[in-house]
Amino acid sequence: MRVLSFAGLQLKLDTIGDGEKIAAKIRECAGLEVLEMRGNTLGVGATAPIAEALECQSNLKRALWSDMFTGRLKEEIPRTLKTLCDAMILSGARLTELDLSDNAIGPMAVPGIKEFLAGEAAFALQTLKLNNCGLGIAGKTIAHCLIECHRRSVSHGTPLCLKIFVAGRNRLEYTSTAALAEAFQIIGTLEEISMPQNGISAEGILKLSESVRQNASLKILNLGDNTFGESGASAMASALEKLARLEIVDFSDCLCRDRGSVLIARSLAASKSPLTELNLSGNEITIEAAKEISRAMSSVTGMQLLKIGVNCFGSQFDDFVHFSRPFAFVDVGTESDDQGSLSDFDELEDDSCQRDFHSGTHPQRFKNTETVIRCPTLSFASQQLKLNTSAEGEKIAAKIRECAGLEVLEMRGNTLGVGATAPIAEALECQSNLKRALWSDMFTGRLKEEIPRTLKTLCDAMILSGARLTELDLSDNAIGPMAVPGIKEFLAGEAAFALQTLKLNNCGLGIAGKTIAHCLIECHRRSVSHGTPLCLKIFVAGRNRLEYTSTAALAEAFQIIGTLEEISMPQNGISAEGILKLSESVRQNASLKILNLGDNTFGESGASAMASALEKLARLEIVDFSDCLCRDRGSVLIARSLAASKSPLTELNLSGNEITIEAAKEISRAMSSVTGMQLLKIGVNCFGSQFDDFVHFSRPFAFVDVGTESDDQGSLSDASQ
Repeated sequence: MRVLSFAGLQLKLDTIGDGEKIAAKIRECAGLEVLEMRGNTLGVGATAPIAEALECQSNLKRALWSDMFTGRLKEEIPRTLKTLCDAMILSGARLTELDLSDNAIGPMAVPGIKEFLAGEAAFALQTLKLNNCGLGIAGKTIAHCLIECHRRSVSHGTPLCLKIFVAGRNRLEYTSTAALAEAFQIIGTLEEISMPQNGISAEGILKLSESVRQNASLKILNLGDNTFGESGASAMASALEKLARLEIVDFSDCLCRDRGSVLIARSLAASKSPLTELNLSGNEITIEAAKEISRAMSSVTGMQLLKIGVNCFGSQFDDFVHFSRPFAFVDVGTESDDQGSLSDFDELEDDSCQRDFHSGTHPQRFKNTETVIRCPTLSFASQQLKLNTSAEGEKIAAKIRECAGLEVLEMRGNTLGVGATAPIAEALECQSNLKRALWSDMFTGRLKEEIPRTLKTLCDAMILSGARLTELDLSDNAIGPMAVPGIKEFLAGEAAFALQTLKLNNCGLGIAGKTIAHCLIECHRRSVSHGTPLCLKIFVAGRNRLEYTSTAALAEAFQIIGTLEEISMPQNGISAEGILKLSESVRQNASLKILNLGDNTFGESGASAMASALEKLARLEIVDFSDCLCRDRGSVLIARSLAASKSPLTELNLSGNEITIEAAKEISRAMSSVTGMQLLKIGVNCFGSQFDDFVHFSRPFAFVDVGTESDDQGSLSDASQ
């Protein structure tokens, strides 16, 4: 893809001469597909030569023009936009993405893009971003343009298939929201709708709920900081139950209150969507409703984050913190942000639901294990069952036997003893289709001598069954070196040949990480000889005290396997020597998308080696090297390498690396050249008295998270230059 970027250069383009310099670069770039102009300021005079150059660029696909009019008069912006849009129409280009976010467009400038949005140049549009544009009532015009574009494109046999619509902070209120909802309903192909902070009332939410129901492919829905009320929340809940692909939902600060929030949570659980995140913070939720919501979300396989802080727990805040501990995905927030108890909190109208609230149970949750069966998934997640005896284990085993073709068994948040394990293992021996064993946090309160025996019994059962697991999650279990032999035969053998995900987070592995590595190497060797090579994709082992020996062994395993897409090993006491080994191994994993080595010690030597490896990785999306002491030189090298890699990077975390302000500026500039960059975390560094200077510098870079001055580490007297 031919890309031309002037992002973040802070160019003030006023005259024809200024514009001609940009135009010359555009003309030089034959077959231009991406033009990025964000973070500069473009005037009417400079626009003409740029537009003339664009008229010859028929291959243009992405116009990334956010934050392009800082300091311009409101009369200039409509003329500039009209000139640029007319040029794209004349060129014959068909854009797939238009980003005009953070521009003071307002109702006055919308006519400048009206003809473009309604016409043939927008027939292929997939992404439209108009965040923080002050649209107001002109959101209605945008909606009408999209409807007209869809009508025309259908008549041409190439229907508009808009996937992403972002328009937060625009004062859309009811009129514009209703018009946009109509457009979404007609188009029907949306995968993301983000419209936070728009003053949308319950009436507008009702319109949106009707429209999202018609967009079956919706994955991301962000309507935070609008006013649902219970009526809007109820309507939205009804719509959500029909959406089977939702991954992220943000309804924070929406006044859904108890009843609305619970209805939303239940609908999401019932939808069977691959939900990973739900934000219900700031909704005047009381503790009993919060418990109900947490339980509902515990039934969602793959749930990673439920944000439920800034609500109304009051004096019961600590009670909810205690309650939520088994639910690792729950983010309670801080007590200082809690809104206190509500004297007029909303009770659920349904009597049966009300009774369940007071008893601490859900009408669809079990009071024993009789009602949890769902094939091919069986979940006992977070029931806090204490399974000690054979009889107690037999209750679980009976449910396993009833679930023919079982593929997913979730046991997290209970505690399993040796006595109860035998009948469960016997039942597992008949489950040859088992694919995912989600067994995190399964041994709370157990003696260290019990865990190895329990694990060995369960793993032997899976081996005997002939199952080939794709995911094994043993996170948050006190495995340690003593219990690793219990899983050794399983990890090295045929039952693990199809393993794609291995999660051993917070298991106290220590030196036994070396054993895990040797098992993976042996499994790969055996699987290759069987013609079905181990293709491990996700390896998670944070907080395990791996240090050098285990890290070096795991690095060798990663190098041999070569198929990793995620490596997460934060907080392991890995020094520069270990980072050198890891840098050699990540280089051999060309499909790597997520790399998290936060809170280890790179030093400049480790950072330099890692930077060299990163330049070869073309698929990286998220990198977390926070608290790694990369310092100035190492951090800059990493940023430059990531920019040079042309990977689809969206997030980079370099907070807590003793970075000074000049290096931070260099890093920000490097990241501004990365198309699609969403977040650079660079707080908790060493800006000292220059903190405000860096805040001012970073304003054009919308993706930069500076952190707070109170977390800044102060100027370094021995800062690396």
